[in-house]
Amino acid sequence: MVEITIEQNNQFATLSGILAGFAFAAVVELLGTERTRLLNTLIALFGASSLLFILALFIYTLTNAVVVELKDNETPANQVIQGLSGLGVAGFFAQYFGLALLLTGISLSGWVRSRVLGLLTTILGMSALCATLAVLVQVVVAIIQATPT
Repeated sequence: MVEITIEQNNQFATLSGILAGFAFAAVVELLGTERTRLLNTLIALFGASSLLFILALFIYTLTNAVVVELKDNETPANQVIQGLSGLGVAGFFAQYFGLALLLTGISLSGWVRSRVLGLLTTILGMSALCATLAVLVQVVVAIIQATPT
């Protein structure tokens, strides 16, 4: 069970790191352009997204370090994982809200060029955001149903 937790945290940390890089690259790209209200909003969205992904990355990495350290001791594995479940939830929500901000920024980015591109990116980005929200709801419902009462 500990090995599965470590592997899952590694995968989440990798994903967070990659997405943080994309969001930060968008910030760097937008910093070199002429300032408008929309561009300032995009910089804030992508910047906040990058910070949330970095927070999730830190949480997953730190959790892995603790699990690996305590695994070598004689602490029962379930006790270690249950003690860190709050951190896992915090990392998950940081990652999810980072993704939501990233998709919102992508949705708004088309408006920088043209009305048609703005409409297209808004429709596609909000569709992706709704899809991720639907998945989140299904996961939460499955967790609630699996929890013993």
